[in-house]
Amino acid sequence: MTDNAYNIAHLATDLVAFSPVALKLCEVIDDKASNAKSVSSIIKQDPVLTTNILKLANSLFYGYSQEISDIDEAVNRIGTSEVFRIALSVSTSETFRGIPETLITMSDFWNHSILCAFAAQELADTLNLKAPGALYAAGLLHDIGQLILFSNRPKQSVEMLEKCLDNYEELDQCVAEMEIFGFTHAQVGMELAKMWHFPPMLQECIAYHHQPSEAKLYAQESLVIGMANILAVLIEIQSYDLNDLSPIDANLRKAFNKNMNNIASVCQRIEKRYLENKSLVLNTMI
Repeated sequence: MTDNAYNIAHLATDLVAFSPVALKLCEVIDDKASNAKSVSSIIKQDPVLTTNILKLANSLFYGYSQEISDIDEAVNRIGTSEVFRIALSVSTSETFRGIPETLITMSDFWNHSILCAFAAQELADTLNLKAPGALYAAGLLHDIGQLILFSNRPKQSVEMLEKCLDNYEELDQCVAEMEIFGFTHAQVGMELAKMWHFPPMLQECIAYHHQPSEAKLYAQESLVIGMANILAVLIEIQSYDLNDLSPIDANLRKAFNKNMNNIASVCQRIEKRYLENKSLVLNTMI
């Protein structure tokens, strides 16, 4: 079988499946008509997720006069936004739990993904955008194609990463992927998103977070995820200078110049969100 993004994604879907409950949560989280009751009714459709949420609720409220045994009460106590993040994190990590750790540990992968998710939420607030929940989901899931490539094509992935390191200041990762694989992790992620029937906005954000100008319907949202990814990387390398990164898309650079006078302050706010919430989210995933 000839390698292409579709075939690689198809191999992955033969091994793993994304939770339909998580997809429903992605669809309703930014719906103004949704409330704690509607969110809990979706969670109840997944017994494993329900159990995890109840365990977490009781650990958060340890010492409370009465143990929480009802998912409605758990959602009311924790809050719908927090429960959404936890539920999405649990479902996502369960989906990829069997993926072998070849070139990256799952802890490192999810740390970056969570950081990008909180960066997307911070940008949604900063730029006064709608759908912060969906943008959080897109940030969390933006690199799923990379995970599939690393696990299914490890030798080629090593070659690609070495090529990037040897030409760090001149070569974008997607360009290196095209040279080595003939397709990119973003394209693999898009095919996975289609096969799993992700909402259209999530599909485009995953597909175009490196080249947001190519997005057809959700260019602004794709731009936000692209910016969030860059901010996450800057925080990881402890820099506030875009010039410290490998080449980035011209439209992404333009967006930073237009919308962000102080990258340092934005990164500091993102890092604060991340540090305040990462243990809660990450402990449900690893």
